[in-house]
Amino acid sequence: MKVFQIGFNKCGTATIHHYLQSNGISSVHFDKGRLARRMFANLANGDRLLMGYETFDAFSDMEYLDANGTFLEGYKLFPYLADQYPNAVFILNTRDREDWIRSRLRHSNRTYAARQRAHYKTRSANDLADVWRAEWERHHRRVVEYFTGKSHRFFICRIEIDLPHLLDERLPECRLDHRNFRLYNVRRFQSRPRFLRRCANFVQRLFRPLFSLGSPP
Repeated sequence: MKVFQIGFNKCGTATIHHYLQSNGISSVHFDKGRLARRMFANLANGDRLLMGYETFDAFSDMEYLDANGTFLEGYKLFPYLADQYPNAVFILNTRDREDWIRSRLRHSNRTYAARQRAHYKTRSANDLADVWRAEWERHHRRVVEYFTGKSHRFFICRIEIDLPHLLDERLPECRLDHRNFRLYNVRRFQSRPRFLRRCANFVQRLFRPLFSLGSPP
């Protein structure tokens, strides 16, 4: 069984990778871009996408981006992976979109955004953020539409609220021990998602009159 994270980078890829790895799963994360490059080379040669990485069972951050703007997104090859590995598990790791954009803009001391601007030929960070928003919507829609009605094992993991319990539930064969769970690059998780903050504010407003009943006059 293979496990593929097919969401964007800066969406908990390192945290999920290390959690699997700490539980004895052979997992590869990014590999300095070599993973994505090998996948596209294999695709061009007509080989199985994971040729050269056969010893690994979990794959994340399948991306390559160089200073000239060459950009390869191996996770977007998920239809090929689904065809070649029908028993695999596909995880759409996701988060609040605007938090994701802010995290990407800061990534690698902002050099990542500079390389992305070279690739997309955008003039500003705001223009790049608009491109990322469109790519976000397009990729999420494509993934969900592809797996709808298919027999493949697929689930959406909202990293702010689903880790690690959803992985424990959906990957029973891995026998994951939640005591091994740690956050990596924790800045991405420091602020609660907006909808949770709204829920907390709503609950406070709802129960404030009840609390005031017990207060002294």
